[in-house]
This record gives sequence, structure tokens and C-alpha cells, in this order.
Amino acid sequence: MALALGVAGLAGWGLNLGLWQPAHDERLMQAAVTSHLRATTGPRLVDVASAERHTVAPWLSTRLAFSAPVPDADKVNATLVGARIESLDGRSAEALVYRLRDHVVDVFVLPMADDDAPVVTASLRGFNVSHWSRGGLRYCVVSDLPRRQLAAFVQAVERVDDAV
Repeated sequence: MALALGVAGLAGWGLNLGLWQPAHDERLMQAAVTSHLRATTGPRLVDVASAERHTVAPWLSTRLAFSAPVPDADKVNATLVGARIESLDGRSAEALVYRLRDHVVDVFVLPMADDDAPVVTASLRGFNVSHWSRGGLRYCVVSDLPRRQLAAFVQAVERVDDAV
């Protein structure tokens, strides 16, 4: 009987974990899209305006309990506009703001205990959203860029992160 209960408990835990992760990812993506919409339609696109990552990175590190790389704009083929502090899914996050032609691209970075996870892309509320985990950080990129252009931007961010 104890063995059967133990097996049932493990199965329930595994099922809960399997169902929780997609729901957690969905909440994170929804929160990122909401933040992106609020920033792009409101008066607060950035808290610190600078095209220099050497200005943005220290500003963020003094306001957040974690440190994440700020990709050089040249390496991601976009213009760094600046950054802001956000709260996504109850956690503090940095939002790096880039401009790629006429499109604003938000790169949200927050600490997560997740294992590394590959890039997943979805469309939510008219925006393309890509998210992945690496090195204890969760990345979520939101923009109205066409999917192929967003994928190229995300690959460039991943390459920069791999080089750091």
C-alpha cells in the first residue's frame, strides 16, 4: 500500500510539474506583452535612456539583485534605446529596449531557477514573443517584428549571451 501511494505521489508530482511549466510560461509571456504594450503606448518607454551598454548595465545592477548581460547594439543589429525595471509574474526584471528600424523590441531578463530551456516562440495579442532560459536567467523578447526578423534578433542575443 505504501509503495502504491509513493508511486501515485510521484506520478502526481510529475504531472503537476508538466502542467505547471506551460502555465507558468504562458503567464510570463502574457505579463511581458502587457508590459511591452504599456511602455510603447505610455510615457515610460525607458527609465534610463542611453545607447551605451556601459551606462545601462551599471544602472541596472544598482537597482536589481541580479546581473545580466546587456548585449551590445552592434552585435544584435539594433539600436539600444535604454532600459527600465519591470515586474513580471511577481519578480523584478530588467527590460532592455532596442529599436530595430521602426519596431521597439523589449528584452526582459529575470532570474529563474529553471534549467536551460530552448527558445519557444508564440504570437500573443498581435505580438511575437520568444522565451528561453540559460544560466539561471529567463529571457523573454517581445516585439511586433515579423517572426523571422524576431528569430534573427533572438539568435543574436543568444550568441552574445554565449560569448559572455
